[in-house]
Amino acid sequence: MTSTMTTRVLEFDSLEAYLFWEENCMIISPGETSFIVIGVIGCSVAGLSVVFNTFLFWLLMKNRKHRSSHLLYLTFLAAFDIFVSIAYILLFPINIYVDYFESVVLANAWYTYMPLTLSISHVMMTASALLIVAAAFERFVTISKIRTQFAKRNRYLISILCLIFAIFPKAPMFFEIEVVKNFNCTGASQWRPNQIDWIESETLQTLYKFWFRNIVITCLPFFLCFYLNIQIIRRLRLQHQGAKLFRFATSEHRQNIRAATLMLVCVTCSYLASNLPNVILYILEMFDMDFLWDPAIRPYYSYVSDLVSLLTVTSCFLRLPIYYACNARIRSEVLEVFDNWLNFFSPQSLHGIKAKRPRPNTTVRYCPTDQGFMIFEKTASRRGDLKPKCYGTGLDKVVLSVALTGMDGALRRASAHARLGDAQEATDMDLLRPVFYDRRQSDQYS
Repeated sequence: MTSTMTTRVLEFDSLEAYLFWEENCMIISPGETSFIVIGVIGCSVAGLSVVFNTFLFWLLMKNRKHRSSHLLYLTFLAAFDIFVSIAYILLFPINIYVDYFESVVLANAWYTYMPLTLSISHVMMTASALLIVAAAFERFVTISKIRTQFAKRNRYLISILCLIFAIFPKAPMFFEIEVVKNFNCTGASQWRPNQIDWIESETLQTLYKFWFRNIVITCLPFFLCFYLNIQIIRRLRLQHQGAKLFRFATSEHRQNIRAATLMLVCVTCSYLASNLPNVILYILEMFDMDFLWDPAIRPYYSYVSDLVSLLTVTSCFLRLPIYYACNARIRSEVLEVFDNWLNFFSPQSLHGIKAKRPRPNTTVRYCPTDQGFMIFEKTASRRGDLKPKCYGTGLDKVVLSVALTGMDGALRRASAHARLGDAQEATDMDLLRPVFYDRRQSDQYS
Protein backbone atom coordinates (compact mmCIF):
# COMPACT_ATOMS: atom_id res chain seq x y z
CA MET A 1 0.00 0.00 0.00
CA THR A 2 1.48 3.33 -1.05
CA SER A 3 1.75 6.38 1.16
CA THR A 4 -0.98 8.21 -0.79
CA MET A 5 -3.35 5.29 -0.44
CA THR A 6 -2.49 4.99 3.27
CA THR A 7 -3.35 8.66 3.75
CA ARG A 8 -6.66 8.13 1.97
CA VAL A 9 -7.49 5.11 4.15
CA LEU A 10 -6.80 7.08 7.33
CA GLU A 11 -9.47 9.59 6.26
CA PHE A 12 -12.15 6.87 6.56
CA ASP A 13 -13.35 4.81 9.49
CA SER A 14 -12.44 1.49 7.93
CA LEU A 15 -10.93 -0.11 4.90
CA GLU A 16 -14.40 -1.13 3.70
CA ALA A 17 -15.48 2.53 3.69
CA TYR A 18 -12.42 3.47 1.68
CA LEU A 19 -13.03 0.69 -0.85
CA PHE A 20 -16.65 1.82 -1.20
CA TRP A 21 -15.51 5.40 -1.79
CA GLU A 22 -12.90 4.25 -4.31
CA GLU A 23 -15.46 2.27 -6.28
CA ASN A 24 -18.36 4.74 -6.28
CA CYS A 25 -17.16 8.22 -5.36
CA MET A 26 -13.57 8.61 -6.49
CA ILE A 27 -13.13 10.83 -9.57
CA ILE A 28 -10.56 9.52 -12.04
CA SER A 29 -8.66 12.31 -13.72
CA PRO A 30 -9.07 12.21 -17.52
CA GLY A 31 -5.37 12.78 -18.17
CA GLU A 32 -3.53 15.38 -20.18
CA THR A 33 -4.23 13.78 -23.57
CA SER A 34 -8.00 13.67 -23.11
CA PHE A 35 -7.98 17.18 -21.68
CA ILE A 36 -6.10 18.56 -24.70
CA VAL A 37 -8.04 16.60 -27.35
CA ILE A 38 -11.54 17.15 -25.95
CA GLY A 39 -11.23 20.09 -23.61
CA VAL A 40 -9.05 22.28 -25.85
CA ILE A 41 -9.13 21.10 -29.47
CA GLY A 42 -12.69 19.78 -29.43
CA CYS A 43 -14.05 22.84 -27.65
CA SER A 44 -12.26 25.17 -30.09
CA VAL A 45 -13.53 23.29 -33.15
CA ALA A 46 -17.07 23.25 -31.77
CA GLY A 47 -16.92 26.98 -31.00
CA LEU A 48 -15.75 27.77 -34.53
CA SER A 49 -18.46 25.46 -35.86
CA VAL A 50 -21.11 27.49 -34.01
CA VAL A 51 -19.74 30.72 -35.51
CA PHE A 52 -19.41 29.30 -39.05
CA ASN A 53 -22.83 27.68 -39.14
CA THR A 54 -24.54 30.73 -37.62
CA PHE A 55 -22.98 32.87 -40.35
CA LEU A 56 -23.91 30.28 -42.98
CA PHE A 57 -27.51 30.06 -41.77
CA TRP A 58 -27.84 33.85 -41.89
CA LEU A 59 -26.22 33.99 -45.34
CA LEU A 60 -28.58 31.38 -46.80
CA MET A 61 -31.70 32.74 -45.13
CA LYS A 62 -31.30 36.33 -46.29
CA ASN A 63 -31.47 35.33 -49.97
CA ARG A 64 -34.92 34.24 -51.12
CA LYS A 65 -33.52 32.37 -54.10
CA HIS A 66 -31.70 29.97 -51.80
CA ARG A 67 -34.96 29.02 -50.07
CA SER A 68 -36.43 27.80 -53.35
CA SER A 69 -33.34 25.87 -54.47
CA HIS A 70 -31.40 22.82 -53.33
CA LEU A 71 -29.62 25.07 -50.81
CA LEU A 72 -32.72 24.86 -48.60
CA TYR A 73 -31.46 21.52 -47.28
CA LEU A 74 -28.12 23.12 -46.44
CA THR A 75 -29.95 25.95 -44.64
CA PHE A 76 -31.70 23.49 -42.32
CA LEU A 77 -28.46 21.53 -42.02
CA ALA A 78 -26.63 24.64 -40.81
CA ALA A 79 -29.34 25.21 -38.17
CA PHE A 80 -29.06 21.61 -36.95
CA ASP A 81 -25.26 21.85 -36.89
CA ILE A 82 -25.50 24.85 -34.55
CA PHE A 83 -27.39 22.76 -32.00
CA VAL A 84 -25.02 19.80 -32.43
CA SER A 85 -21.94 21.97 -31.85
CA ILE A 86 -23.43 23.69 -28.79
CA ALA A 87 -24.47 20.30 -27.39
CA TYR A 88 -20.93 18.99 -27.89
CA ILE A 89 -19.50 21.85 -25.83
CA LEU A 90 -22.05 21.34 -23.07
CA LEU A 91 -21.65 17.57 -22.91
CA PHE A 92 -18.03 16.62 -23.57
CA PRO A 93 -15.61 19.46 -22.70
CA ILE A 94 -17.65 20.46 -19.63
CA ASN A 95 -17.61 16.85 -18.44
CA ILE A 96 -13.84 16.79 -18.90
CA TYR A 97 -13.54 20.01 -16.90
CA VAL A 98 -15.67 18.50 -14.11
CA ASP A 99 -13.36 15.49 -13.76
CA TYR A 100 -10.14 17.45 -14.32
CA PHE A 101 -10.83 20.32 -11.90
CA GLU A 102 -13.33 18.43 -9.64
CA SER A 103 -15.63 21.45 -9.84
CA VAL A 104 -18.87 21.09 -7.87
CA VAL A 105 -20.54 24.01 -9.69
CA LEU A 106 -19.85 22.55 -13.13
CA ALA A 107 -20.93 19.09 -11.94
CA ASN A 108 -24.29 20.35 -10.67
CA ALA A 109 -24.87 22.29 -13.90
CA TRP A 110 -23.83 19.36 -16.10
CA TYR A 111 -26.18 16.85 -14.44
CA THR A 112 -29.01 19.39 -14.65
CA TYR A 113 -28.98 19.89 -18.42
CA MET A 114 -27.39 16.59 -19.49
CA PRO A 115 -30.55 14.50 -20.23
CA LEU A 116 -32.25 17.21 -22.31
CA THR A 117 -29.07 18.23 -24.15
CA LEU A 118 -28.21 14.62 -24.92
CA SER A 119 -31.62 13.90 -26.45
CA ILE A 120 -31.60 17.16 -28.47
CA SER A 121 -28.12 16.44 -29.82
CA HIS A 122 -29.15 12.96 -30.98
CA VAL A 123 -32.29 14.35 -32.62
CA MET A 124 -30.27 16.98 -34.49
CA MET A 125 -27.56 14.53 -35.58
CA THR A 126 -30.18 12.11 -36.90
CA ALA A 127 -32.07 14.92 -38.67
CA SER A 128 -28.79 16.09 -40.24
CA ALA A 129 -28.08 12.60 -41.55
CA LEU A 130 -31.59 12.32 -43.03
CA LEU A 131 -31.25 15.77 -44.63
CA ILE A 132 -27.99 14.73 -46.26
CA VAL A 133 -29.73 11.61 -47.60
CA ALA A 134 -32.57 13.75 -49.00
CA ALA A 135 -30.14 16.18 -50.63
CA ALA A 136 -28.09 13.31 -52.08
CA PHE A 137 -31.24 11.71 -53.49
CA GLU A 138 -32.26 14.98 -55.19
CA ARG A 139 -28.76 15.37 -56.67
CA PHE A 140 -28.91 11.77 -57.90
CA VAL A 141 -32.28 12.43 -59.57
CA THR A 142 -30.99 15.66 -61.12
CA ILE A 143 -27.76 14.27 -62.51
CA SER A 144 -29.52 11.11 -63.74
CA LYS A 145 -32.02 13.29 -65.69
CA ILE A 146 -35.00 11.52 -64.12
CA ARG A 147 -38.10 13.54 -64.91
CA THR A 148 -39.73 14.02 -61.53
CA GLN A 149 -40.44 17.24 -59.67
CA PHE A 150 -41.54 15.79 -56.33
CA ALA A 151 -38.17 16.20 -54.62
CA LYS A 152 -37.77 19.78 -55.88
CA ARG A 153 -41.30 20.97 -55.16
CA ASN A 154 -41.56 19.50 -51.66
CA ARG A 155 -38.26 20.46 -50.05
CA TYR A 156 -39.95 22.06 -47.03
CA LEU A 157 -42.12 19.00 -46.50
CA ILE A 158 -39.14 16.66 -46.82
CA SER A 159 -37.12 18.72 -44.33
CA ILE A 160 -39.96 18.67 -41.79
CA LEU A 161 -40.40 14.92 -42.27
CA CYS A 162 -36.67 14.42 -41.64
CA LEU A 163 -37.01 16.27 -38.34
CA ILE A 164 -40.11 14.26 -37.37
CA PHE A 165 -38.44 10.94 -38.19
CA ALA A 166 -35.49 12.05 -36.04
CA ILE A 167 -37.67 13.11 -33.10
CA PHE A 168 -39.63 9.88 -32.95
CA PRO A 169 -36.71 7.50 -32.20
CA LYS A 170 -34.30 9.87 -30.44
CA ALA A 171 -36.45 12.19 -28.30
CA PRO A 172 -37.46 9.38 -25.86
CA MET A 173 -33.82 9.27 -24.73
CA PHE A 174 -34.77 12.13 -22.40
CA PHE A 175 -37.05 9.73 -20.47
CA GLU A 176 -34.55 6.86 -20.47
CA ILE A 177 -32.00 8.60 -18.23
CA GLU A 178 -32.52 10.03 -14.77
CA VAL A 179 -30.05 11.77 -12.48
CA VAL A 180 -30.01 10.27 -8.97
CA LYS A 181 -28.03 10.76 -5.80
CA ASN A 182 -24.75 8.86 -5.85
CA PHE A 183 -25.07 7.08 -2.48
CA ASN A 184 -23.41 9.18 0.24
CA CYS A 185 -20.83 10.77 -2.04
CA THR A 186 -20.14 14.47 -1.83
CA GLY A 187 -18.48 17.05 -4.03
CA ALA A 188 -18.33 16.64 -7.78
CA SER A 189 -19.36 12.96 -7.57
CA GLN A 190 -22.59 13.42 -5.60
CA TRP A 191 -24.72 12.78 -8.71
CA ARG A 192 -24.76 9.94 -11.22
CA PRO A 193 -26.86 9.07 -14.30
CA ASN A 194 -29.10 6.03 -14.04
CA GLN A 195 -31.01 4.14 -16.72
CA ILE A 196 -34.72 3.63 -16.06
CA ASP A 197 -35.83 0.04 -15.46
CA TRP A 198 -38.53 -0.19 -18.14
CA ILE A 199 -35.86 0.38 -20.81
CA GLU A 200 -34.39 -3.04 -20.04
CA SER A 201 -37.48 -4.97 -21.21
CA GLU A 202 -36.73 -7.56 -23.89
CA THR A 203 -39.39 -6.36 -26.35
CA LEU A 204 -38.26 -2.74 -26.18
CA GLN A 205 -34.61 -3.69 -26.48
CA THR A 206 -35.19 -5.87 -29.54
CA LEU A 207 -37.83 -4.04 -31.56
CA TYR A 208 -37.31 -0.41 -30.66
CA LYS A 209 -33.66 0.05 -29.75
CA PHE A 210 -32.08 -2.64 -31.93
CA TRP A 211 -34.13 -2.71 -35.12
CA PHE A 212 -35.65 0.74 -35.27
CA ARG A 213 -33.16 3.04 -33.54
CA ASN A 214 -29.89 1.35 -34.42
CA ILE A 215 -30.59 -0.34 -37.77
CA VAL A 216 -33.15 1.94 -39.44
CA ILE A 217 -32.15 5.33 -38.01
CA THR A 218 -28.37 4.97 -37.58
CA CYS A 219 -27.07 2.40 -40.07
CA LEU A 220 -29.56 2.78 -42.94
CA PRO A 221 -28.87 6.51 -43.65
CA PHE A 222 -25.15 5.78 -43.63
CA PHE A 223 -25.38 3.04 -46.26
CA LEU A 224 -27.93 5.00 -48.32
CA CYS A 225 -25.54 7.97 -48.42
CA PHE A 226 -22.70 5.66 -49.35
CA TYR A 227 -24.67 4.11 -52.24
CA LEU A 228 -25.97 7.44 -53.57
CA ASN A 229 -22.51 8.98 -53.33
CA ILE A 230 -20.98 6.16 -55.37
CA GLN A 231 -23.69 6.49 -58.04
CA ILE A 232 -23.32 10.29 -58.24
CA ILE A 233 -19.53 10.07 -58.60
CA ARG A 234 -19.88 7.41 -61.30
CA ARG A 235 -22.33 9.50 -63.33
CA LEU A 236 -20.18 12.61 -62.92
CA ARG A 237 -17.21 10.72 -64.30
CA LEU A 238 -19.21 9.52 -67.31
CA GLN A 239 -20.42 13.04 -68.06
CA HIS A 240 -16.91 14.43 -67.72
CA GLN A 241 -15.55 11.81 -70.12
CA GLY A 242 -18.31 12.65 -72.62
CA ALA A 243 -17.49 16.35 -72.41
CA LYS A 244 -13.79 15.64 -73.02
CA LEU A 245 -14.64 13.34 -75.94
CA PHE A 246 -16.58 16.02 -77.84
CA ARG A 247 -14.41 18.87 -76.53
CA PHE A 248 -17.38 21.07 -75.73
CA ALA A 249 -17.30 23.72 -73.07
CA THR A 250 -20.18 22.97 -70.72
CA SER A 251 -22.92 25.56 -70.42
CA GLU A 252 -23.22 27.72 -67.34
CA HIS A 253 -26.32 25.81 -66.22
CA ARG A 254 -24.48 22.49 -66.40
CA GLN A 255 -21.48 23.96 -64.63
CA ASN A 256 -23.75 25.04 -61.79
CA ILE A 257 -25.25 21.56 -61.60
CA ARG A 258 -21.81 19.97 -61.47
CA ALA A 259 -20.61 22.45 -58.84
CA ALA A 260 -23.66 21.77 -56.67
CA THR A 261 -23.17 18.03 -57.12
CA LEU A 262 -19.47 18.25 -56.23
CA MET A 263 -20.33 20.27 -53.13
CA LEU A 264 -22.85 17.68 -51.99
CA VAL A 265 -20.39 14.87 -52.68
CA CYS A 266 -17.85 16.56 -50.38
CA VAL A 267 -20.50 17.06 -47.68
CA THR A 268 -21.57 13.43 -47.97
CA CYS A 269 -17.97 12.20 -47.84
CA SER A 270 -17.33 14.21 -44.68
CA TYR A 271 -20.48 12.72 -43.15
CA LEU A 272 -19.44 9.19 -44.12
CA ALA A 273 -15.89 9.66 -42.80
CA SER A 274 -17.09 11.06 -39.47
CA ASN A 275 -19.78 8.41 -38.97
CA LEU A 276 -17.83 5.32 -40.03
CA PRO A 277 -16.34 4.75 -36.53
CA ASN A 278 -19.78 5.45 -35.07
CA VAL A 279 -21.42 2.75 -37.20
CA ILE A 280 -18.67 0.28 -36.31
CA LEU A 281 -19.18 1.00 -32.61
CA TYR A 282 -22.94 0.58 -32.97
CA ILE A 283 -22.47 -2.82 -34.61
CA LEU A 284 -20.07 -3.95 -31.87
CA GLU A 285 -22.39 -2.68 -29.14
CA MET A 286 -25.33 -4.55 -30.66
CA PHE A 287 -23.57 -7.91 -30.94
CA ASP A 288 -20.75 -8.03 -28.37
CA MET A 289 -20.99 -5.44 -25.61
CA ASP A 290 -19.03 -7.65 -23.19
CA PHE A 291 -16.02 -7.45 -25.48
CA LEU A 292 -16.04 -3.64 -25.31
CA TRP A 293 -16.25 -3.70 -21.50
CA ASP A 294 -13.22 -5.96 -21.21
CA PRO A 295 -10.55 -4.23 -19.04
CA ALA A 296 -7.98 -4.50 -21.83
CA ILE A 297 -10.35 -3.10 -24.50
CA ARG A 298 -12.31 -0.53 -22.50
CA PRO A 299 -9.66 2.27 -22.70
CA TYR A 300 -9.61 2.00 -26.51
CA TYR A 301 -13.41 1.93 -26.55
CA SER A 302 -13.42 5.16 -24.57
CA TYR A 303 -10.89 6.78 -26.92
CA VAL A 304 -12.86 5.78 -30.02
CA SER A 305 -16.08 7.11 -28.46
CA ASP A 306 -14.39 10.46 -27.86
CA LEU A 307 -13.03 10.39 -31.41
CA VAL A 308 -16.52 9.77 -32.83
CA SER A 309 -17.92 12.86 -31.12
CA LEU A 310 -14.92 14.94 -32.22
CA LEU A 311 -15.26 13.79 -35.84
CA THR A 312 -18.97 14.62 -35.79
CA VAL A 313 -18.39 18.21 -34.70
CA THR A 314 -15.46 18.48 -37.14
CA SER A 315 -17.76 17.60 -40.04
CA CYS A 316 -20.10 20.37 -38.85
CA PHE A 317 -17.15 22.76 -38.77
CA LEU A 318 -16.13 21.87 -42.34
CA ARG A 319 -19.49 22.74 -43.93
CA LEU A 320 -18.68 26.40 -44.65
CA PRO A 321 -15.16 25.72 -46.06
CA ILE A 322 -16.65 23.05 -48.34
CA TYR A 323 -19.39 25.36 -49.58
CA TYR A 324 -16.87 28.16 -50.10
CA ALA A 325 -14.53 25.95 -52.11
CA CYS A 326 -17.16 24.22 -54.27
CA ASN A 327 -19.97 26.74 -54.82
CA ALA A 328 -19.16 29.95 -56.70
CA ARG A 329 -22.43 31.60 -55.68
CA ILE A 330 -21.82 31.10 -51.96
CA ARG A 331 -18.18 32.11 -52.38
CA SER A 332 -19.16 35.39 -54.04
CA GLU A 333 -21.73 36.13 -51.33
CA VAL A 334 -19.22 35.41 -48.55
CA LEU A 335 -16.64 37.68 -50.19
CA GLU A 336 -19.26 40.39 -50.66
CA VAL A 337 -20.21 40.25 -46.96
CA PHE A 338 -16.59 40.49 -45.86
CA ASP A 339 -16.00 43.30 -48.35
CA ASN A 340 -18.93 45.21 -46.86
CA TRP A 341 -17.62 44.64 -43.36
CA LEU A 342 -14.16 45.86 -44.32
CA ASN A 343 -15.64 48.96 -45.93
CA PHE A 344 -17.77 49.57 -42.84
CA PHE A 345 -14.76 49.43 -40.51
CA SER A 346 -12.46 51.34 -42.85
CA PRO A 347 -11.00 54.70 -41.66
CA GLN A 348 -13.13 56.60 -44.18
CA SER A 349 -16.32 54.99 -42.87
CA LEU A 350 -15.36 55.63 -39.25
CA HIS A 351 -14.96 59.35 -40.08
CA GLY A 352 -18.34 59.48 -41.81
CA ILE A 353 -16.97 59.39 -45.36
CA LYS A 354 -18.62 56.87 -47.61
CA ALA A 355 -16.18 55.11 -49.86
CA LYS A 356 -17.26 55.11 -53.48
CA ARG A 357 -17.28 51.62 -54.84
CA PRO A 358 -16.50 51.61 -58.56
CA ARG A 359 -18.88 49.83 -60.84
CA PRO A 360 -17.31 46.82 -62.49
CA ASN A 361 -16.63 47.17 -66.20
CA THR A 362 -18.63 44.49 -67.93
CA THR A 363 -17.43 44.45 -71.50
CA VAL A 364 -18.65 41.53 -73.50
CA ARG A 365 -16.88 40.35 -76.61
CA TYR A 366 -17.47 37.33 -78.80
CA CYS A 367 -14.49 35.24 -79.77
CA PRO A 368 -14.89 32.47 -82.38
CA THR A 369 -13.06 29.44 -81.05
CA ASP A 370 -13.05 25.75 -81.74
CA GLN A 371 -15.57 25.32 -78.94
CA GLY A 372 -18.22 27.65 -80.38
CA PHE A 373 -18.74 31.27 -79.37
CA MET A 374 -17.10 32.00 -76.00
CA ILE A 375 -18.32 35.09 -74.18
CA PHE A 376 -15.70 36.88 -72.10
CA GLU A 377 -16.79 39.23 -69.34
CA LYS A 378 -14.40 41.41 -67.40
CA THR A 379 -14.97 40.47 -63.80
CA ALA A 380 -14.68 42.63 -60.72
CA SER A 381 -11.97 40.47 -59.21
CA ARG A 382 -8.78 41.91 -57.87
CA ARG A 383 -6.78 40.35 -60.70
CA GLY A 384 -9.12 41.78 -63.32
CA ASP A 385 -8.87 38.68 -65.46
CA LEU A 386 -11.31 37.71 -68.19
CA LYS A 387 -13.79 35.09 -67.16
CA PRO A 388 -15.09 32.87 -69.96
CA LYS A 389 -18.73 31.90 -70.09
CA CYS A 390 -20.45 29.70 -72.59
CA TYR A 391 -24.19 29.76 -73.10
CA GLY A 392 -26.42 27.23 -74.78
CA THR A 393 -26.68 23.46 -74.83
CA GLY A 394 -24.45 20.92 -76.53
CA LEU A 395 -26.74 20.88 -79.58
CA ASP A 396 -26.36 24.65 -79.91
CA LYS A 397 -22.59 24.24 -80.01
CA VAL A 398 -22.89 21.59 -82.75
CA VAL A 399 -25.07 23.89 -84.88
CA LEU A 400 -22.71 26.83 -84.32
CA SER A 401 -19.67 24.71 -85.20
CA VAL A 402 -21.28 23.51 -88.46
CA ALA A 403 -22.40 27.03 -89.34
CA LEU A 404 -18.98 28.50 -88.61
CA THR A 405 -17.31 25.77 -90.66
CA GLY A 406 -19.61 26.53 -93.61
CA MET A 407 -19.01 30.27 -93.31
CA ASP A 408 -15.27 29.70 -93.12
CA GLY A 409 -15.35 27.56 -96.30
CA ALA A 410 -17.46 30.12 -98.15
CA LEU A 411 -15.10 32.91 -97.18
CA ARG A 412 -12.09 30.89 -98.35
CA ARG A 413 -13.73 30.12 -101.72
CA ALA A 414 -14.69 33.78 -102.22
CA SER A 415 -11.14 34.84 -101.40
CA ALA A 416 -9.72 32.28 -103.83
CA HIS A 417 -12.05 33.46 -106.62
CA ALA A 418 -11.06 37.07 -105.94
CA ARG A 419 -7.37 36.24 -106.17
CA LEU A 420 -7.96 34.24 -109.34
CA GLY A 421 -9.87 37.18 -110.91
CA ASP A 422 -7.09 39.62 -110.06
CA ALA A 423 -4.49 37.32 -111.55
CA GLN A 424 -6.50 36.87 -114.76
CA GLU A 425 -6.98 40.63 -115.14
CA ALA A 426 -3.27 41.23 -114.64
CA THR A 427 -2.46 38.63 -117.29
CA ASP A 428 -4.79 40.28 -119.83
CA MET A 429 -3.20 43.67 -119.21
CA ASP A 430 0.26 42.21 -119.77
CA LEU A 431 -0.87 40.78 -123.10
CA LEU A 432 -2.34 44.11 -124.24
CA ARG A 433 0.75 46.19 -123.40
CA PRO A 434 2.78 45.18 -126.56
CA VAL A 435 -0.19 45.94 -128.82
CA PHE A 436 -0.58 49.44 -127.44
CA TYR A 437 3.18 49.97 -127.71
CA ASP A 438 3.28 48.82 -131.32
CA ARG A 439 0.32 51.00 -132.27
CA ARG A 440 1.86 54.12 -130.69
CA GLN A 441 5.13 53.38 -132.38
CA SER A 442 3.49 52.88 -135.79
CA ASP A 443 1.56 56.13 -135.39
CA GLN A 444 4.79 58.04 -134.79
CA TYR A 445 6.51 56.75 -137.92
CA SER A 446 3.50 56.89 -140.19
